[in-house]
Amino acid sequence: MAVIKRNIVAGDIEKRIITGAIVNDRFCSQLCRMAQKQYFQIDYAKIVYLWIQAYHRKFKKSPGKEIQNIFSVEQEKMKEVDAELVKIFLSNLSNEYSLEGIKRINYEYLVDQTRDYFRERSLVLLSEKIQGNVSLGRVNDAENEVRKFNRIAKSISAWSNPLDQAVISSVFDEGDENQLFAMPGVLGDMGGKFERDWLVAFMGPMKRGKSWWLQELAISALTAGLRVAIFSFEMNRVTMLKRIYKRMVALANKPDNYRYSVMDCEKNQDNTCKEEKRVCSIGVKLPDRGTDVKLPEFRIVKGYIPCTVCRGEEGSEYEPAAWFDVVKQTKNFDAKAVVKKAKDIKLLYGNNLRVMAYPAFSASFDDVENDLEDLEAQEGFVPDVICFDYFDISNPGQGIGNYSGREKADYVWMRGKGLASKRHCLVATVLQSNRKSISKKSLEQEDTAEDIRKLAHVDMLFGLNQTPADKENGIMRISIIVHRHEEFGFRREVMVLQSLALGQPYLDAEWMKKEDQKK
Repeated sequence: MAVIKRNIVAGDIEKRIITGAIVNDRFCSQLCRMAQKQYFQIDYAKIVYLWIQAYHRKFKKSPGKEIQNIFSVEQEKMKEVDAELVKIFLSNLSNEYSLEGIKRINYEYLVDQTRDYFRERSLVLLSEKIQGNVSLGRVNDAENEVRKFNRIAKSISAWSNPLDQAVISSVFDEGDENQLFAMPGVLGDMGGKFERDWLVAFMGPMKRGKSWWLQELAISALTAGLRVAIFSFEMNRVTMLKRIYKRMVALANKPDNYRYSVMDCEKNQDNTCKEEKRVCSIGVKLPDRGTDVKLPEFRIVKGYIPCTVCRGEEGSEYEPAAWFDVVKQTKNFDAKAVVKKAKDIKLLYGNNLRVMAYPAFSASFDDVENDLEDLEAQEGFVPDVICFDYFDISNPGQGIGNYSGREKADYVWMRGKGLASKRHCLVATVLQSNRKSISKKSLEQEDTAEDIRKLAHVDMLFGLNQTPADKENGIMRISIIVHRHEEFGFRREVMVLQSLALGQPYLDAEWMKKEDQKK
């Protein structure tokens, strides 16, 4: 499919610009440096911009909800039609406030859009002035307009002077705005917060749960109040949605008894714990067997109780292990259960999730960019996080010539990283490791399949590690294989408990003990 170029509709982009300036201090400051009243084509946008400019000049911040008070004072001076348009605009904005908070905009992306729009508008205005002056024989005046335009162009340039005091201050004033969210628990401690412009991936052998973890990242972003878009190049729409719904409601396909992993202690299981406060007096396996042992079959060992009383205590000998409970599911996994949960999610976190499924192996990044533009034009939805399942089965598209298989793979990953930078969002995907990794206990960089250059494009790569015994016990061991921005330990792993039957790739997590990670 070919890329369709679209002209920016003035009303849409000007509405986004004004909204950003009302709700975000940093964007408001940037806009007041770039904008001129004549850049706006919509009458009410010009009016509201002048209010914002005056407020910022006095208070050095965006007006936020004060814009309603400004409107109440100013509306009597306005034309009736303009006042009505501003009223509707502010009413819609007020509804958005309650869901997303004041600072939830993609600042860098909006700055890029604004700069491009103002450059276009300034050129249109310059052209009109030059043609008008030339047609009246005022050549000197036309040349003066060109000289003035050079000064205007400088104010909207994307260049930065790193030695300029204002630039230095702006860098440190950004604070944590580029930081988005972290994965839950100690998994988040290991990886830290994801940032805009990053490309993140999960690597594992086939059928290791990579898509589940990509979805878990998407849900973590959603519950952080971020806008999330998910693209599937493989799974059909219904299958993808059912997985998301399963994660939301924690229900299996049908009512039954299901095993549910819970945290325990290795010393409790092998009965070597000497702590008086231990809650159990028997064990379930021989000492020194480690975590890579299949637990007793689907039954409860009489008298055995998992114990975590020392967990989190400084200096304790707690060693994480998995035990299980049995949950009896009585509810059906159906529309009724999902609708109720979806309402709760929208109320708590906003209507911030969109999905798109393509026929397998058919879609390219050109198609993705088209659909993102459509989503923005139709709904004003600009994702903070974009998830792809997954890069390597996308269609490379046109313009790649006679690239080999490895070159095509490298090209697709470059497009993914480029999309993160262009849209100033987090892009996440999954990566299949090579055949040799299937039998390995823990993945390493050398296990990257097809083209090692993929590692050059990612900002962070998680390894999904799981032995057959881990799988039986509801355990996934996660490590960091690549981190562009932080130091990391290759063999440092987090043990994560999961129940995929109930749609839960993450139930609880704890750092693995170092002895287990060396085996």
